Amino acid sequence: MKNIYFFLLLFAINGYAQKSTVSGYISDAATGERLIGVNIIENQTYFGTVSNAFGFYSLTLPSADSVTLAISYLGYETQNVRITLRKNNTQNINLATKSLDLELVTVTPETSTPQMSTEILSLETLERLPMLMGETDILKMVQLLPGVQSGSEGSSGFHVRGGSPDQNLILLDGVPVYNASHLFGFFSVFNSDAIKKVKLVKGGFPARYGGRLSSVLDITMNEGNSQEWKGKGNVGLLSSKIMIEGPLQKGKTSMLFTARTTYYDWLLRPVIQLIGDTQIPSYGFYDITGKINHKISEKDKIYFSVYTGRDRFFSKNNSSSSENGNKITQTDLFEIGWGNITSALRWNRLINEKTFSNVSLIYSQYQFGMGTENQTITKFSDGTNETETDAITYNSLIKDWGVNWNIDYYLSPKHSLKSGFTNTYHRFTPKALQLKQPLNLVQDTTFANTTIQAISSSLFVEDKIQFTPKLKANIGVHFANFYVRNTLYPSIQPRLMLEYTAEKDWRYSISLASMQQPIHLLSNTGAGLPTDLWVSSTENIKPQKAWQVAAGIFKQWKNIGWSASIEAYYKDMNNVIEYAEGIDFLEDGPETNLLQVGTQSWEDKVEVGQGEAYGAEFSLRKETGKITGWLAYTHSYSNRLFENLNNGNPFPYKYDRRHDLSIVATYEFSKKFDMGFNWIFSSGHAITLPLESYRVNPTSANPFTGALQFNGNVINHGVVNGYMERNGFKMPNYHRLDLSFNFYKQKKRGERIWSISIYNAYNRLNPYFIQLNSGAQNSFSQTSIFPILPSFSYKFNFSIAKK
Repeated sequence: MKNIYFFLLLFAINGYAQKSTVSGYISDAATGERLIGVNIIENQTYFGTVSNAFGFYSLTLPSADSVTLAISYLGYETQNVRITLRKNNTQNINLATKSLDLELVTVTPETSTPQMSTEILSLETLERLPMLMGETDILKMVQLLPGVQSGSEGSSGFHVRGGSPDQNLILLDGVPVYNASHLFGFFSVFNSDAIKKVKLVKGGFPARYGGRLSSVLDITMNEGNSQEWKGKGNVGLLSSKIMIEGPLQKGKTSMLFTARTTYYDWLLRPVIQLIGDTQIPSYGFYDITGKINHKISEKDKIYFSVYTGRDRFFSKNNSSSSENGNKITQTDLFEIGWGNITSALRWNRLINEKTFSNVSLIYSQYQFGMGTENQTITKFSDGTNETETDAITYNSLIKDWGVNWNIDYYLSPKHSLKSGFTNTYHRFTPKALQLKQPLNLVQDTTFANTTIQAISSSLFVEDKIQFTPKLKANIGVHFANFYVRNTLYPSIQPRLMLEYTAEKDWRYSISLASMQQPIHLLSNTGAGLPTDLWVSSTENIKPQKAWQVAAGIFKQWKNIGWSASIEAYYKDMNNVIEYAEGIDFLEDGPETNLLQVGTQSWEDKVEVGQGEAYGAEFSLRKETGKITGWLAYTHSYSNRLFENLNNGNPFPYKYDRRHDLSIVATYEFSKKFDMGFNWIFSSGHAITLPLESYRVNPTSANPFTGALQFNGNVINHGVVNGYMERNGFKMPNYHRLDLSFNFYKQKKRGERIWSISIYNAYNRLNPYFIQLNSGAQNSFSQTSIFPILPSFSYKFNFSIAKK
């Protein structure tokens, strides 16, 4: 009998321990798009998981005759699926969108993952918010989040937790984007119609991310509708865009195509010609996004995505004169252009019900160019002609080729692993300057055309583990190497995030992260402007390094749809760089003549120093009902320390702002009309102003003239400014109110939307820059560029063919 009882006990233990795995993909029922971040919860044990970046989930549970899974996702009908789980089971699930007002999705504490320092942007909210000149802009919405500050007025550049713009890793379908700005920084390059999900990580970085110090903006593109052909369009004041998506092979192959272009110069040129101005400017930009997805089998799928875009500003000035019977025609040209290309070829492979593989080949390119040309044509009285041309062309280029391989392994509902590696080959050409007949001295001379080749590689392991029902963690390590000019920079970067869930939906989190950044941005202008230069670390300039610690409290009131959070952080940075005093991207020093401009290595023009940033962030959100939105407040400090700047004393970073407040809300009056508004307040950013100015070498005839000379060359005409403390002054506080009104109407085969936006509704003249007035003592003037700006856009959604 003892043996029988022992056998029965072993059988019972074995039966209890028997487990099976259910896995599959979560998709949109109407479009076939894979859904990211869907909650899958077993109703009895409350074990659960979340779908990954490609809509895949895997959940291991005790075997049972009947298991009910609750699948929930914001904006979709919650679905309960009953399955038999006596063995491993594949269950693909299609979710239908809600037709009623959105309700808050209830996520049990057992399945919520640490989301500290992470923001998920709502694209639905983006479409309702006010637009600058009729353009919806993802980066403008990013600027409204806690811990994020904008650059200059109207700019799409952003700074996260006291960092510089180059410390933000912007990924488009996993490919780095080096310059994300159109129209000299006023718009971003991202077409919202092509975007599925936007996630901003400000701290507590998971081990899969590397290469930047301050943030990761991870943008995932739509896959394209695999069931029917559809489209969207938008006509605004400055630009128009179109989006087409549909199945090339229904249920198996889908495509997405978007295009956007501006007609700014078409509107401007007639006005200029009407007033008789001889200077003819032209500006234009375009961007094109495409994606193709093909389902090879139930376990294999391939994706190919591509983005290309370019800006071009062109100015031409014609003049003519006569001298001694000869006719002289002179043409002055100026051109500046910049653009990106990104592409990714991706292969998803479901190795087994617990293991998911993703392999990507990527390519990224960013190019900036600027040139001037002066052409003089002389028609002599004897009928002969003579042409003289002086030209300067400046270019900068960066190219990346890379391979990434990630593997997700789902051990159990309480334990999942992610690991992978990356390897990227970089080619940096910081400067290529060509002079053509400058002052008729030389012909087609090229300077500083030095290409730097480098290889960056990384290996990471990331472990999400639940120790108890209330305590969970994301633990990982990121190993990185950067090889350049026979110099190797290895780095071990530990990552840790702990989250404790208490009673009544209170959550407490703490995180620690170390980061290394092997590239730098030489910037002497506002964030996002094309004169910023991307350069590589070298044997003389080390990679930037930082570590950040943060702690936060999160509270959710599920019954009323409100949530609140507060976070505090401290970040220490090393090997940050800035231009030396009196130097910028073309100037090499006062003694430089024309033939030497741009020839000096950038490594000799920068200073290397340290930085620190610390502060606290508070947010209050309303996520359901007719009124939705958030309040975000940040109190922060950001300082820099360089041995040869500011006499070796610490000074505030340019975008050190003590207070930053955003209030964002949308209100749905009906299905036909809603409105949105945002109010922004921030302390003025730090600037350097002269404390004194004086005339040089005045003459008795005119005491206000004179010139400063260096080795016999005039380098300053009459005025010398005296500076004491770097960034010792603050610009006036910045604030503005934006409004939007959206009118919807259903059509036979789609929907049309009229949107009216008012930027800077109460006409606050915010400072763009401040300068010392010429010829005036102790007098400064403020330049503002955006008064109240009303705009409109016409949007239309349409169905090309029925299912």
